[in-house]
Amino acid sequence: MTDSADGGSILDRLFAVVESRRGADPGVSHTASLLVQGTEGVARKVGEEAVETMIAALKGKPPDVVKESADLLYHLLVLWAATGVTPADVWAELEAREGTSGLAEKKARGETQNRSRRAPLTGTGTGKAGRGEMAYDPDNIFAKILRGELSCKKVYEDEHVLAFHDIHPQAPVHVLVIPKGEYEGVDDFSGNASDQEIAALLRAVGRIARELGVVDAGYRILANHGRDGGQEVPHFHVHIFAGRPLGPMLARRG
Repeated sequence: MTDSADGGSILDRLFAVVESRRGADPGVSHTASLLVQGTEGVARKVGEEAVETMIAALKGKPPDVVKESADLLYHLLVLWAATGVTPADVWAELEAREGTSGLAEKKARGETQNRSRRAPLTGTGTGKAGRGEMAYDPDNIFAKILRGELSCKKVYEDEHVLAFHDIHPQAPVHVLVIPKGEYEGVDDFSGNASDQEIAALLRAVGRIARELGVVDAGYRILANHGRDGGQEVPHFHVHIFAGRPLGPMLARRG
């Protein structure tokens, strides 16, 4: 087994391989096919791999976390190459932070986040503080999409709502509809969102279904909440599934 201390040198070698694929035939080299997509295309792929890693972790499958982490690191190297960043740049930044990101700094960062946790990520969603503080993670993937840090295939947007295609569709039509305010789940949203935000999200679901032409054949809306509900991203979201018979609401037990 390779010693973990060699991790930096492994990434350095892999980065050299990535750089060597510049100008290669995209039909032959996967790395070259990514690089020709430019920064936006590579960044989107990094976002997808990050989600896959998160899902593997939430499902409690360490072997899958290892595999997905390797995919994520590879695509991150490609992103570095696409943006002109080198491993040495990153190592220098990490070295500069070594010994400085202690408990005091983390506490200060946490206090800053807590003061603004209900602020809308974009638009004018109110995100009102409510009954009890919930562990909203401002670095979840939907929050990053709302801030423009990650791209999405947008379907609809208004003052309070953003909707986009799921990157791993479970049906021919699979759209995610999310509020722009910081709400962890359906309990948080239903208890703390403004009437305008709640109405806007429900109206958006109906409008999107009509615009996608799935009303007559039928569709399903689904909102997972919490661990047992299968919620994977801690930002309230509604799934719209359509395009084929969707079967029973829950998998039948034998």
